[in-house]
Amino acid sequence: MSDAEDPDEPGPPFRQGWFYAERVRPAGFRDGVTGALRRRGRVVGLIHLSTESADTYDTEARRLLACLIPALAALADPVAHAGEGHGLPQAGAANPVTADAVIDLPARDRVRVLEDAGFQGLPRAFADTGGHRLRLLWPVGGAWYRVTLHRHPRGPGIPADAVLVHEVPTELPYKLSPRELEVLTRVAMGQTNQAIAQALFLSPRTVHCHIEHMLHKTGAASRTEATALAVRDGLLRPAPEHLAFFVER
Repeated sequence: MSDAEDPDEPGPPFRQGWFYAERVRPAGFRDGVTGALRRRGRVVGLIHLSTESADTYDTEARRLLACLIPALAALADPVAHAGEGHGLPQAGAANPVTADAVIDLPARDRVRVLEDAGFQGLPRAFADTGGHRLRLLWPVGGAWYRVTLHRHPRGPGIPADAVLVHEVPTELPYKLSPRELEVLTRVAMGQTNQAIAQALFLSPRTVHCHIEHMLHKTGAASRTEATALAVRDGLLRPAPEHLAFFVER
């Protein structure tokens, strides 16, 4: 069986293989050629051609198939269009994430937030909520990213539990500090100043000051208005156990 991607070293002639003797010849075929469809270092499929005529697939025919393989591999790649259907911008990194794997997408960088141990539990927690989408902010290595989690539709090469993670670099909106973002997230959860102080190991007075600064920077007139702004614009940095407060269903 010859390898169409390496026509100069075809390997054993097709008719000398066991597959030809036991499967192909009894079916009436006399020659064949097989090629592996490889794309971006991955084998995404195989193509096999058989014919009733002997000595059909010579070196020239195999070279022609080798020329077609890149285009065929692009069509057969099960994850080539995995990021479509979510309205994602062209810019930014994206990966479908499952319980035990991160799936690389063609022409997309791998998302950096998955390098952060604190973020790694979020895709699974999001999947467990049954939500459709969640927007948030997350820091990695001193840089901030605007992150969107999507429920990924099941498809070829994409497991049913996959979550699509998309990120773009950003600055903290409204010149919020990281601590003010944490406080805003808990305000949006409906927590009192006392509860926020206990959760973040701050004094109630410090929490009050953070809220005053946050309201001034965002232009929100109240905690309720700040909550609406945070949920609408994804001004959130929630823990995995708090995602149910914010997912879009």
